[in-house]
Amino acid sequence: MPTESASQLPRRERLRLQQREQTIAEIERTAYALLDDGGVAAVSLAAVGKAMGMTAPALYRYFPSRDALIDRLVTSSYAELSAAITTARPGEEHGAAKVRHMARAYRAWVLRHPRRYAMLFTDRRPDMAEPAEGVAAFNQAMLDLLAALAEAAPGPVEGPLGMDESLARWAERIGAPPGTPAPVLRRGALLWSRVHGLATLEIAGVFGTMGIDAGQLVEAEVQAVLTGAFD
Repeated sequence: MPTESASQLPRRERLRLQQREQTIAEIERTAYALLDDGGVAAVSLAAVGKAMGMTAPALYRYFPSRDALIDRLVTSSYAELSAAITTARPGEEHGAAKVRHMARAYRAWVLRHPRRYAMLFTDRRPDMAEPAEGVAAFNQAMLDLLAALAEAAPGPVEGPLGMDESLARWAERIGAPPGTPAPVLRRGALLWSRVHGLATLEIAGVFGTMGIDAGQLVEAEVQAVLTGAFD
């Protein structure tokens, strides 16, 4: 049976839906403020309700549980991160230039939103499943990275025994085109893990105490991946 679009609903119903969407958006903004200030542990329905002047039971009309609210934040954060790293400026849309842009943009987003980054990768309960919509957005960003690496025409790079099989399974899971060259998959996995690791160390303050410029390390890792300097 076809469903009515919002524009086809009675005016009163449209206003009700609009108000609900506005309330959900305010809940999300408030939850993000708590997250950015105190990490994912600071986010609760009670804390959000207190900040908004609502009771926790009233919030259940919009989010049935804290986990549902966290899932919403995770999905939105994945979408923001993915948009940041895939939206290139003119001249950075292809090949090596796009690879460099994506690595720089990844680090920049992490530095702007360290608590959101931690929520995505380190601070969530291991028994909480990743929301499908958020994972899909991040997977699309990984596909963009693989495409840019393929355009950069990397040469052969050897991987440990069994690495190609696991990377092939990963490529299938994220929807990479069949036949994506193994060297491209290897470089994609290596680059993401290296930039991710550097960003994690940077927000932990490790490089500050060492007096090392983390941005230069990221540039060096990108160059190593693009040129096969680690071969």
